[in-house]
Amino acid sequence: MPPTDKEVYDSIPDYMFSKPYLPFVTVIWRMVKMIGWETFWQHYDDFVEATLEELVMRMEEAIAIAKKLQSGTLEQPDKVVSYWILPPVLVVRADLQQGAIRLIYGNSADISFMCAHDLDKEIQFVINFHFEQGLATNYWFIKPGNDLLEKRHMKLGTKLKDIPKEIPDFHEAGNKIRDILMDIRNEQDPEHASSAYNVCIFLLSAGTNNGACLTNYSEYNWMWEGINSHKWGPEIGKKYDFLKILKTNADTVHFYEPWPPIFYQLTKLPRPIWIKRIAGLLTNSQLYSQYIMNLKGFSKVAPVKEAMLEMWEEGEPSPNMILNHELAPFGYQYPKIKGPRLHYWDLGVKEQDVLNGFLTNITFDKEYEQFDESNLVSIGHGLETKYIKQDEE
Repeated sequence: MPPTDKEVYDSIPDYMFSKPYLPFVTVIWRMVKMIGWETFWQHYDDFVEATLEELVMRMEEAIAIAKKLQSGTLEQPDKVVSYWILPPVLVVRADLQQGAIRLIYGNSADISFMCAHDLDKEIQFVINFHFEQGLATNYWFIKPGNDLLEKRHMKLGTKLKDIPKEIPDFHEAGNKIRDILMDIRNEQDPEHASSAYNVCIFLLSAGTNNGACLTNYSEYNWMWEGINSHKWGPEIGKKYDFLKILKTNADTVHFYEPWPPIFYQLTKLPRPIWIKRIAGLLTNSQLYSQYIMNLKGFSKVAPVKEAMLEMWEEGEPSPNMILNHELAPFGYQYPKIKGPRLHYWDLGVKEQDVLNGFLTNITFDKEYEQFDESNLVSIGHGLETKYIKQDEE
């Protein structure tokens, strides 16, 4: 008989910083439950490496699409979806890419994304993305073990990688790391030294959960919850005794420092309104099934494919179900909306295509009695998109 969620949770050491948040990272938790905590932990460093490889692949795709957009040679950009990159876990329709980036980040932007260890928040890697006029142009990264992670803060004397371990407040730690990374950014890319510069820190479990959510609506939901976990955590800690540490020590698990002002205001909206706003901005509210580019690399260290296919077997909640769900450890509850769940085969998508992404015309502002092939718009992502649904005459 497989272990229960609580039994798996109890097997995780209490000194693990991310332990009280793990029951809410639904995709990662499913993988942990499949293989057990000890096995997952043995492959943790390899999971870090696979994550960096995934982010590099997503940026390379974004640069390729940017070139097509600039030359005006991208066919049907309203049916082409790829990762937004800022951040690299949200998808965007190609025709909305430039406008959305310029609205949130301005004309010239640099953002460094940092992966923090689940054990103690030590920084594992840094990857920086640069955008001009809303389009991806170049990137650089600092791999695990690189000497640049040993660079010390001028005033604190603390190594970059160790700052989150020594400064309990995650935002304050991010601010101090930014001091160091600003110098590194200017050395790596002096041409853009005057560009706006933000940093983002994410716990590996929280960040990879973002990237592995089945659809953009699930992703919008978890992004909001991860940003605001310091707000809902105390109530959860009161409700569930085994999570009582959250009553007094709840923190955010992914965040920007400093926040781009418009993005910050969006995250302060109630969760359902945030989802509606960000969905409208990035995909015109269309539901998109997300994809993994480094599936081969991830499959060597964790059952990513198996977990995602299992979730599709159970059915992805509709946008309205996600808007109205109730937060609970080890899985969401949906007492308010009982409508149909989405299965990829309902739309005529084959198993070999499901993890490559597909775009639908399903939105949050419609009621659905069923889903079928009429809801499918395109299959795939980026320049590999296959067009299915033609515009009506």
